[in-house]
Amino acid sequence: DLGCRLMGPLQVSVLLALLCVGLAFHSPTPFPKPRTHRALVAARRSAAGAWLQRGTITAHMGHSHAHDHAVASSSEAPIFTAGTLVRSAAVTSILLLLPPRHSRLKMALSIAVGCFLVAVGSGKSLVLKVRWRLSSLYSSFLAHQTSTGPSATFVESPEAAMSRKAANRITWAGVFVNLALAGFKLAAGVFGQSAAMIADAGHSLSDLLSDGVTLWAVRLSRLPPDSDHPYGHGRFEALGALAIAALLASTAFGFGGHAYHSLTEFSRASAAGMDLATSTPTLLAVAAAVVSILSKEVLYRATAVVGQRLNSQVLIANAWHHRSDAFSSVVALVGIVGALLGQPILDPLAGLCVAGMVAITGLQVGWDSLTQLTDTVDDEAVKRASEIAMNCDGVVSVDQKNVRARRMGSDILVDLRVQISPHVPASGANQIAEAVRWRILESMPAVSEVLVHVVSQPQSCPMMAQLRPAEAIEAEVRSVLRNSLRKELSTVHKVTVHYLNMQPCVEVLVDVDDDLRLADLRQLAHRARTAIEAIEDVARAEVQLYLDAEPDSATDADPNPAGSGGSGDGEGGIDGNPTGRNNATNTIPDEQSRRLIRAMVQPTKREFV
Repeated sequence: DLGCRLMGPLQVSVLLALLCVGLAFHSPTPFPKPRTHRALVAARRSAAGAWLQRGTITAHMGHSHAHDHAVASSSEAPIFTAGTLVRSAAVTSILLLLPPRHSRLKMALSIAVGCFLVAVGSGKSLVLKVRWRLSSLYSSFLAHQTSTGPSATFVESPEAAMSRKAANRITWAGVFVNLALAGFKLAAGVFGQSAAMIADAGHSLSDLLSDGVTLWAVRLSRLPPDSDHPYGHGRFEALGALAIAALLASTAFGFGGHAYHSLTEFSRASAAGMDLATSTPTLLAVAAAVVSILSKEVLYRATAVVGQRLNSQVLIANAWHHRSDAFSSVVALVGIVGALLGQPILDPLAGLCVAGMVAITGLQVGWDSLTQLTDTVDDEAVKRASEIAMNCDGVVSVDQKNVRARRMGSDILVDLRVQISPHVPASGANQIAEAVRWRILESMPAVSEVLVHVVSQPQSCPMMAQLRPAEAIEAEVRSVLRNSLRKELSTVHKVTVHYLNMQPCVEVLVDVDDDLRLADLRQLAHRARTAIEAIEDVARAEVQLYLDAEPDSATDADPNPAGSGGSGDGEGGIDGNPTGRNNATNTIPDEQSRRLIRAMVQPTKREFV
C-alpha cells in the first residue's frame, strides 16, 4: 500500500518483479543441518558413513601412506553478500529511469528498502555458516571429551595429558587467587577508607575474564586434528593470547586515563590554591596492597614457569596479565602512602609510569600472537633445521629458500627441501629423508612435524613434467631388447630409468648364457647399449651383465627388485615371460668372471628438447 501511494501500481509491480529476478540469481545452497554429538561421533567411527567418507593416499608432515581419513563430504555454500547487494542495486536502479509518480527521492528510498531486504536474506546465510562452524568446533570438542573415556578412539599421549593438567591447574589457581584478592581488597578499601583499593578490587575481579580466556584457549588448543583443522587447533592459543593482549591494552588505557585525570585535577586545585578533599586511608589498606603485590607476583612467576615449560603463548600472556594486576596494586600502594604523607600527586605519577609498562607488555604479547597467526617465519628454527639437515649423511645441499617453519600453538612445523645424488635409488632417498626428519625431531623438542622433500636437481624445471614416464621408457627398452637380442639374452632382471639433466638415462641388468666367453659378453653389452640409445629420447644407457655364481639361485631371485625412477622385473625372458635358462656351471676360468661385468661406453651427449 505504501509503495502504491508513493510510486503507483505499475512501478511497484515492476520493482517486485526485478527484485524476484535478483533473488533468483542468488540462491545459496543451504548449509548442512548441525548434527547432534551422538550422530557425529557415530559418523566418525564409521568409515563408510555418509557424513565422513574418502580414503585416499595422503601426504602428511613427514610421512605418506594410504588409509582412510575423516573428510567432511558436505561442501560449504559460498556467501555472496556483497555481490548480491551490488547486483540487486544495479537491477533495481533501472527503475530510476521510469517516471515516478511523485519524485525520484521516494523511488530511491524504495530501492534502499529492497536492498536492505536482500541483505537480510544474505545475512541469514552468513548466520547459518557461523552456526555450522561453531557446531563443527563444538562437536570436535565433545569428541575429544569422549576420546578420553574407556571407549576412546583417540589416545592422548602422557606428555600431552600432563601438559594439559599443568595448564589447567595453574589457571584455576589464578581464578581462586583473584576471587580471594577481590574480596579482601574490597573489604580493606571499605574499612580502610581507600578509594584506590576499592578500584583495585574491581580490577582483580576483571582478571577473571583473562583466566576464562586462558582456560578456553588451552582446552581448545589441545583438541586433536580433525577434518576442519588437519594441523590441529594450536592457533587457538594465539587467539587467546591476542585477546589477553587486548585486555592488557585496555588496562593500560584505564591506568593512563585515570592518572591523567587525577593529575589535571590536582593541577587545577593547586593553581586555585585549594586542597582536594580526600579521606585519609588506614594501615589496613596498606596491608591489603602489600598482600596483593606479593600474591600476584608469585602467581605471575608460577604461571610464567609453566608457560615457558609448555611453550604456551596464552599462559605466558596470562602471566603478564597477573603482573599487570601487581602493578595496579603498586599504584594503589603509592597513592595510599602518598595520601598518608600528604603528597597525593604521587598517585597519578605512578599511574602514568605503570600504564606505559603495561602498554608495552600488551604490545609485545599482541605482536607475538599476530606473528603466529600470520605464519611469520621463525628464523631461529629455520637456521637450526638447516644446520641439522646439512650434517646428515647423503644430503648434498639444503635449499635455503625452501626451508620453512611456522608455529602452531606450542608446536613448530618444519618443511624443507634437500638435494641428494641423482643416482640414489628411491628406497635410499626415503632413508635419507627419514634420517633428516628424525634427526630434526630429536634435536629440536619444540618441533612436532617435519616434511622433507627430496630432489636430485638443484633447481626444478617445468619441462620435467613433459618427459615420458619411466614405465613407458621401460616398456620400449624391453621391446627393443626382445626384438634385437632375443637369442643372446635370456633374462632382463630390471630396467631402471634415471632423469639426469633433463634427459632420461637407462640402466639395464641382464642375464646371459653361461657358456659365452668374456669377449662375447663385452660385444653383447655393446650391442645392447647401442640398441637402447637408439630410442628417441634416451640420452644414455648402461648395460650390466649379471653372472650368477650359483646358477640355480637366479630363478629364485626377488621378482620385483627395487629401482630408482623405474620399475624392476622378476625372472623370465626379455619380455617378462619364463624361459628355460641354461643352469650349467660357469666355464669362464678367469677371476674377472666372478664379478659383475660392466660394459659402458660414454656416448656422445645428445641434447633433448
